Amino acid sequence: MSTESEKLFEAFCISIGLSARRVPEAVEEGQSRPDYVLEGHDGDTIVVAVKQFDPNAVERQRTER
Repeated sequence: MSTESEKLFEAFCISIGLSARRVPEAVEEGQSRPDYVLEGHDGDTIVVAVKQFDPNAVERQRTER
């Protein structure tokens, strides 16, 4: 399941012509992996971790004003 941040990141990559390959999630406890591997226009490999920051109740209340 993709987060909103991951969907936006994928759309961004498509819009600038980058190939984004999703990395399988880690299966062992405590193990972490990046979310994507990108191939840059110059052939360089870029690894990316996309983070979702959801506002807490206080932050949501501030934006509703």
